Amino acid sequence: MIDELTDEVGKLGPGDSVTARGFTGGRPVTRTGVLLAQPKQVTARRGGERHQAWRVFVGPPGAPADKGTQVTLFPGMGTIEHQTDEPEISPAAEKRDQDQGQDPSPASSTPPRRRGLLAEGWLGNLEGRGYVVWSLDRTRVLGWLTLDRSRFLRAT
Repeated sequence: MIDELTDEVGKLGPGDSVTARGFTGGRPVTRTGVLLAQPKQVTARRGGERHQAWRVFVGPPGAPADKGTQVTLFPGMGTIEHQTDEPEISPAAEKRDQDQGQDPSPASSTPPRRRGLLAEGWLGNLEGRGYVVWSLDRTRVLGWLTLDRSRFLRAT
């Protein structure tokens, strides 16, 4: 099983946008961002036993590769997936938005309208509308997450 995980990890390098699901400090964690350093093969403890695993560091661009960004991937209990930088808009959602007179193009920082499409991004600071949601590369505002985190308001 370590070979399958090695194949997945081997396709990636620093700067790639990824989502890693694994463990940190014995607890499950999912991190989405860029791969901050080359993945390392390690021997890690799980359930009191030592196992071969991969250690990856995932976070925002420029973040340090340290314990705050690490994820340990155990064979059969961890995954890492390459992500695209742009949020995907399905053809059905694009048609719906056009029918409603909404522009399906990538977000800018103009006031939001309710769109019903949640894109993957970084949760930013609390502002008047809620939490700012940034693109994975943190170059544009995708929208806002309401204070109770129940609705996403997409920027248009």
